[in-house]
Amino acid sequence: MGLSAPATRFQRSRNGCLTCKSKRKKCNEKRPICSRCDKADSDCVWPSNPHTLDPWTELVDIRETIHANLLSPSYSTQPDIESNVPETEQTGSSVWPEAHLRTDPGLPVPGFEPTCDRLEGTCLTHYHNPNSTLFDGYRMIDTGNLATSSKLWEFSQEYGPKVIWPPVDDEEKDSFDPEGIMPLIQQSVSTPRVTDDPIFQDVRDFFATFLSRFFYDYAAIHGNLHVRIRRRFGASDTLRQGMLGMAALFRSNYGHSLVPTSMRNYAKKLYQLASHTLQLELENSHISAWTKLAGLWELMNYEYYAGNLSSYYQHLNQAASIVRLAIGSNSIDILKLSGEQTFDLRCFAWCDILSSMALSRPTLLNYESNIHNPPPHGDSADPDKGVEWIFGCPDVLTILLARTSVLRHACVSTEEKVARGREIQQLMQDWQFQPLYSQRSALRVARLAAQEIWRHAAILYVHQSIFKSDSSHPLVKNSVKTIIQIVSTLTPGVNPDCFLSVPYFIAGSFATTTRDRYTLRSRILSSGNEIFLRNLATALDDSWRATDSTGSLTTWSQQHPPRIIF
Repeated sequence: MGLSAPATRFQRSRNGCLTCKSKRKKCNEKRPICSRCDKADSDCVWPSNPHTLDPWTELVDIRETIHANLLSPSYSTQPDIESNVPETEQTGSSVWPEAHLRTDPGLPVPGFEPTCDRLEGTCLTHYHNPNSTLFDGYRMIDTGNLATSSKLWEFSQEYGPKVIWPPVDDEEKDSFDPEGIMPLIQQSVSTPRVTDDPIFQDVRDFFATFLSRFFYDYAAIHGNLHVRIRRRFGASDTLRQGMLGMAALFRSNYGHSLVPTSMRNYAKKLYQLASHTLQLELENSHISAWTKLAGLWELMNYEYYAGNLSSYYQHLNQAASIVRLAIGSNSIDILKLSGEQTFDLRCFAWCDILSSMALSRPTLLNYESNIHNPPPHGDSADPDKGVEWIFGCPDVLTILLARTSVLRHACVSTEEKVARGREIQQLMQDWQFQPLYSQRSALRVARLAAQEIWRHAAILYVHQSIFKSDSSHPLVKNSVKTIIQIVSTLTPGVNPDCFLSVPYFIAGSFATTTRDRYTLRSRILSSGNEIFLRNLATALDDSWRATDSTGSLTTWSQQHPPRIIF
C-alpha cells in the first residue's frame, strides 16, 4: 500500500516574495512578511505595480531654482570652505577655529546652513529607504518589479558584487572594523541633530557603514567626523548632491539588493544633477575657489569609483586651474599643507600624481618638498595633514612618485635621467616610514605590510618609467616576489587590502608566471566591487597578451587610449 506524500508547508509559487525566489526557497505568500523571511529575519521584498509618477519634472524644477539662485549677484555659499590661501605648517592656523573642531557634535555649527532647501521633500528624502521607489530613466520603478529570472538577474549573479559590505558572517565581522571603534562612530553619526537636514541622514548612514573602505586610517577622523561631514554637506549645493550621489553609488556597489541597477541609476541621476550644479557654481564669481575645488573633488571621487574616465580626467584638469587660482602658485608642498581647509587640495595633489603615472604624462602642478627636513610635529595620522591617512601611501613616497613622473618627462640626457633615477630609487629603498598607530597589533602589522607593498610598487614604477627595465631585471623580480609574499599575509577585500589595487596592478604588469599573474589579478578584483578595478584587471590581461605575443614587456603606458584610473 503506497503512502501519500505529506503536504508541504511552503508551496512554490510565481506569486511568492522575491527574497525566497532568489534563494530558490518555498514561500507561503503571506504579506507583508512571509513566514520564511520572518523566521530568518530577512528583508521580505514583494513585486508591486510600477509607479507612473514622473519625477523628472521635480529635477527640472530643482535645476531651474538652483540656476536662478546661482546666477543671482546676491547668491554666494556662506560661509565658503575658505577664501584665502591655506595656512602652512609655519602658521598652523585654520579657517575654522580649533574650538569648532572640539565642539560637542550635538551643537550646531554657526553659519553653516543647507543651501538647497528645495531638495527637502522631494524624492531625495526617500533615498535611504531600501524599499522606496528609485529613478530609472523617466519613470519611477520599484526594485521588486525586476524579476529574478531575467537576464539582469543572471548577469548580477555572474558579475555582481564579490565583496559583501558590511560582512554578514560572524568570522568576517572583525574585518568591518579592524580598529574596533565603529560602535563609537555609529553612535556619533546616527544620533539626529535638530540642526541636521533630513536627507543628511543618508550621508551619516553612508559613513557609518563604509568609513573603513573610504578612509585608510579611518580612526584619524572619527572624533569629529559628524561635525566635518555636516559642515561639508552644507557648504554648497554641489557638495550636497555629490555626497548623496556617492552614498547611493556605494550602496549600489555593495548593497544586498537582488538587482542593484535601480540604485545605480539613482546614483547617476544625483551625479548628473551635481555636475549641472557644479558648472553653474564654477561660473559664479561670488563662490570662492576653495568651495569650487571641494565640489570638483566630490565629483571626481564619484567618477573614480564609478569608472568614468573621461569625466574624471576632464574635472582633474579643471581642478588644476582652480588650484592655481586659489593658491596663486603652480607649486604645492604637500608636507607643509596644514588645516582642514586643505583636505581637497591634498586630495587633488594625490590624484594629479597618480594620474601622471596612469597616463604617462607630467603632473599638472609641481610638487616640491624637502623630505630630509620635514616640518616639526609631523603626524601621518593627523587628518589635517598629508595623504597617507586618506589613501594609504606614505607621504614621502607620494612625493618621490611625483619626482619620478617629472623626471620621466624632463628634457635631460639619458645618462642624467638614469643617475637621478637611481637617487630616487635609493631613497625609496632606504626610507624609514613612520608607522601608523593602531590599537590592535594585527592592524599595525598589516599597515606595515601595506607600506612595504607601496615601497616596492614605487621601485617598479622607477624601473618602468626611467630605466625601461623588463621583467628579468633582478630588482624588478625581487620587488614582484616581495609584493606577492606580503600579499599572502593580508585579508583580501578589507582595510588595508582594499587600498592597494594600484600597487597590485603595477606589480602585475611585470609578473611573468601564470601563478603570479593570477594572484595579483585576483587581488585586484577582490579589493572591491568598483568598475575601475575591473578596468585594471582587463588592462592587465591586454598587456599580458601583448607581452606574450611579442616577447617584450608591454605595460599600461603603451595602451592607447588609456583605459585605467589609478
